[in-house]
Amino acid sequence: MRDEKLVKDLKDTLSLLEDYLRLYWEGKEYHYQGVAVQLRKLCCDTQRGQDNSLLVQLYPEITFHPCNEPDSEWLKELREKIANPGKSRVIFASPVVFSTDSIGIASVVDEELKPIRLSEWLDEMIHYGTTLDGQSGEITIRSLIRSIADKVGAHADKNYDEVLNITGTTSSPGPAQEYEKTYIGLVTRLGEYVLRRVREHIKQIE
Repeated sequence: MRDEKLVKDLKDTLSLLEDYLRLYWEGKEYHYQGVAVQLRKLCCDTQRGQDNSLLVQLYPEITFHPCNEPDSEWLKELREKIANPGKSRVIFASPVVFSTDSIGIASVVDEELKPIRLSEWLDEMIHYGTTLDGQSGEITIRSLIRSIADKVGAHADKNYDEVLNITGTTSSPGPAQEYEKTYIGLVTRLGEYVLRRVREHIKQIE
């Protein structure tokens, strides 16, 4: 028997996620913040060593498709450039599929790959890059969601962290017909995928 309060919380969270995504696609870009907060509640809401994520508590068996796999040689070369940028001021890459039309990022996962458990999925690399001032790193799904939710969505921190600095250095087309920071496109596409995946999972088992 599933906890009634948690079930209601999950239902409300999915409804909020859907609403924030709809508003984002209507051109209200700032609703990406709400998307990140709901994703944190669903997937990676850890406090003081306790995982309070709704999916962990209600559906620990749920799985997700990995990110698109970058070519190993290409990734090796990119990592070398990140470590030794030389004359290159900005280097970045995301294992995502970009659309040829105005929507920018089309997908962040490869649904042809075998699904993996939530904890593994959160550790998937979704962005590799550097900033103008030399910060560099490999950004995981978990760190992207938590950084946006904690630094922008739920709080107004004075400074961005490394994750937002790196993923905010570049941009791609967004629904508002202007270029948006890369982390906005990434987290909204993650939100769409997670929303669909969770609802499919619930429908299959109930």
